[in-house]
Amino acid sequence: MNFNGSDDATVLIKRVQSHGGKSGLLCDWLRSEGGHHQSEFDIDEDQLFTGYTVFTQLLERLLLAH
Repeated sequence: MNFNGSDDATVLIKRVQSHGGKSGLLCDWLRSEGGHHQSEFDIDEDQLFTGYTVFTQLLERLLLAH
């Protein structure tokens, strides 16, 4: 499966999945004028709260499910 993410994230995701775990990459909510690793890269800091909210709600659901 191609995650179209950074190489390090892809390696970690594949390793977790190869051991029967579930993993993914959460970064679609971040928008920037420039691409990653470019001098124009400048995210809207308000979007960080959205990412935090998504991550904490996901974590809460996973913890409550077990």
